[in-house]
Parts: sequence; C-alpha cells; structure tokens
Amino acid sequence: PSMEQYLSDPLLQPVCVKDFEPLAKAKLDPLAYDYLVGGSEDEVSLRDNRSGFDRIIIRPKALVDVHSIDLSVEIFGKKWDHPLFLCPAGGKNCIYPDGENTVARAAAAAKTLQITNGGIQKLVESGKGPAWWQVTTGGDFRTPQTMRAFVKRLEDQGCGAICFTTDIMYVSHRERNIRNKFDRSWGETGIPRDAQGQTPPPRNPERAGVYPSRPIPTPTWETVRELRALTKLPIVLKGILRSEDARLCLESGVSGIIVS
Repeated sequence: PSMEQYLSDPLLQPVCVKDFEPLAKAKLDPLAYDYLVGGSEDEVSLRDNRSGFDRIIIRPKALVDVHSIDLSVEIFGKKWDHPLFLCPAGGKNCIYPDGENTVARAAAAAKTLQITNGGIQKLVESGKGPAWWQVTTGGDFRTPQTMRAFVKRLEDQGCGAICFTTDIMYVSHRERNIRNKFDRSWGETGIPRDAQGQTPPPRNPERAGVYPSRPIPTPTWETVRELRALTKLPIVLKGILRSEDARLCLESGVSGIIVS
C-alpha cells in the first residue's frame, strides 16, 4: 500500500495481532464479542494459553545467511508455502455475515488450509475455495451406514483429511454466554435485535450446570478404528492432551493429532 493508504486505512494501523481486539470490540455486538473472546470453565485455560506464549523465549542465531528463506512444510504428502493454517472455529456467522465462506476465500487467497465445519462446498465446487479438511464431532458416526455415507461424501468432494474433534462431545460451560443468556443458534445466525436493540427471548440458552443429553453414546477408540478401516483419507484427532492418548492414536491408525 501507498503511504497515504497506510496512514488512512484503519486495518493497516494494528502492529500486532492483539491490536485487532479493541477494533473488534468496538465493531461487534457485545454478545458476539463475548462469544468470540470468552473461554470455558472460569477461563483458566484461556489465561494459561496466553501466559504460555509470554514465556516463549526466542534465541536468535547470529550471522546466518538469510538470502533465501524457505518456510514450506509438507503434511500428508502435500507441500504448503508456510506452516500457518486456519483451525476449526464455530460461530463465524455470528461475527460476520457468511463468515465461514469469507474465511474460506481468505484461506484460498493465502494459499493455506482451512479446517472447516462445513458450509463452503459451493465455493469449493466453483474452484475458488481453499484446500480443506472436514471437522466432525462424531455425530456422523452414529451408525455404520451414516459413517460410510459421511466418508464417501468427503472423498467425492475432494476433502484432504477428516479432523475428528474429541473434546466437544458436550457444550462447554462458558460463563460469559450463560450470563448473557446466549442462544446457541445465534452462533450460526448472528445476534437478532429489534428496532429498540432488544434480543428476543432465547429458545435454547446456555445455562449453568445443564448439559444436553445425547441420544447416542459418545464415540470411542473403537469408533476411530472403524473409521480408519473405511477410508484412506488422513484422520486427524483434535483435542489430544495426554501421551497415553497419543499412543492410542498410533495404535488406532490415526495420521496426526492436534494438541488443543
């Protein structure tokens, strides 16, 4: 950008990622902002994650030839220009209209991978979408037939991998959303407000101490093995935090893990 654009464009003013947060807070509906920045269970892990980044020490090497820098990385046989990918994050449409497709177009422009929970298929079919992995929370595995249909659909659509999220079998306990009486459907549709700025009574608000019942049992390691037998697509398990579980991933034929 020109110097005039640099000085006038508000999106060019932030000098680090954290500088975008006050801009988002000023622009977003307060309920959407809390949905975006909040964490679960007293937000202990959220604070620990941020303080963990502060503890990282960079030890630069001196007098290294940097005329040619290669940031590329290869994952599952595919080479990427850099190791920066867009992770699965629900509720994008609450933050920005048609947010999932907006992010997909950004991923395509950056030539990077998007791990998506769906909604970008038309963009993918147009040839303007990014490379993508499909997220599932296990609901597609309720029967052998639904698992088989799920796998076939992804293979036919050119999906690069199946990302099985193991840590969201139940709705997490997010105190900001509970205090805001946030309806979970608003995460996909946006915050509905009338002419007076009031939200309608939520039909399915998040509540303290109340967890939804599941009509089917939660998936197990046997589910992972059944999935492995059905497809040659890479299978990535998200939410692995213990070495014991990482070992079970290897034993079950999992292709990779996301520590999250």
